[in-house]
Amino acid sequence: MNIKPDQLESPGVLRNIKTTIPNADGLRLPEVFKFVARLMLLSTVFYYVTAECAARLSQQPEPATQNATIGPPVSPVGDITQLAHNLYLVPGGGCNTVVFVMERGVLVVDTKYAPHAPVLLDRIREVTDKPVTHVINTHSHPDHTMGNIAMPSGTEFIVHSRTAENMTRNEALAQIPVQTFRDRLTLFSGAEVVDLYHFGPAHTGGDILVVFRAAGVMHAGDIFKGKRVPVIVTQGGGGAIAYGETMSRAVAEIQNVTHVVTGHGPVSTWQDFTDYGEFVNRIIAHARTSKTAGKDVAQAMREFSLPPKYRSYDLKDLAYAFKSVYVEVRPWWHFWYSPLQAFFRR
Repeated sequence: MNIKPDQLESPGVLRNIKTTIPNADGLRLPEVFKFVARLMLLSTVFYYVTAECAARLSQQPEPATQNATIGPPVSPVGDITQLAHNLYLVPGGGCNTVVFVMERGVLVVDTKYAPHAPVLLDRIREVTDKPVTHVINTHSHPDHTMGNIAMPSGTEFIVHSRTAENMTRNEALAQIPVQTFRDRLTLFSGAEVVDLYHFGPAHTGGDILVVFRAAGVMHAGDIFKGKRVPVIVTQGGGGAIAYGETMSRAVAEIQNVTHVVTGHGPVSTWQDFTDYGEFVNRIIAHARTSKTAGKDVAQAMREFSLPPKYRSYDLKDLAYAFKSVYVEVRPWWHFWYSPLQAFFRR
């Protein structure tokens, strides 16, 4: 049926159109809208299901899936070396551990795998006879926490609230009471002040940065494992896109740090930490742009380039990082999801 624009207001034309549509009198606009909205909601649900499956397939296994108590083969506990006055580093056995000898006791940051904790305690006794009184865990993974069970009775444990939640999944760690915080916490006073920062999800959802204020030294945990591609463990609350935001906030807000203890690599400088934040954000920005442009991970990686200062970085896990970002980048209609939910609750 051909209708001219000047006929659209004609009652006769409208009657003719109405007779060609079955049940036209019973057709209401809200019902049509709800039908279309339901289709959109179903499409959104389908997207989330497939995205979640893709995320699970692309994620590397969390360290806890190996053996939470013994862990994989790791380097033996190294010698204790001095970083600053009363501040020491003990590498190996699962992670880098920082030891801070205070007036009334010893603070330990990250306690390694359980079998290596007795050796850690031996190393501490080489520099002081004071007991361990406080432990800070930078996050929940067993290579940084399982040594908690070997610490002396009465030790105070301080962790981020999300780390505490993650640790309850381990039967041994769940028995240990912990003190928690959310954004920032300052411990002790005077020359012994220690500042704890949480800027958001990164490697896990509970990563913290530990700053020894007088020494100008920071333990970064696995937010900064070393000069390598970041690992995002979504099962522990980590996030690829949030990782870059967390690094940017840390670089902008933490002051007067000169040296940074990495989670597993050599001690680095503050400039190294700043460069790493830029490195993480370069990966995220390129992966987001590539996903939005419809490119697959392989093509995105082929087109990815870095400045010369990153030549020494280990890029073997780059595909994993790109996949982590790809999973989090949502299509444009993702933003309709919440309004649609609200509509159907009416």
